[in-house]
Amino acid sequence: MVTKACAKDLALPLEKSASGERRGEGNLWQRRYWEHAIRDERDFVHHCEYIHSNPVKHGLVKNPRDWAYSSVHRYLRE
Repeated sequence: MVTKACAKDLALPLEKSASGERRGEGNLWQRRYWEHAIRDERDFVHHCEYIHSNPVKHGLVKNPRDWAYSSVHRYLRE
């Protein structure tokens, strides 16, 4: 639902891998996810930085602050 509702705003690429097509996957969410319990404050910061850097890593923006949908804005205010 999110992928279909936000695809235009997020300018998602239309192409998918052949395996993704076979599985009926979209192009927003990763195929597998992993669960991780946050161990401490340092671990929390590490994961936030990872999440905030993803739009940069994938070439969507040059700076995490440029990603309008990011929690980095709230994170920096606090």
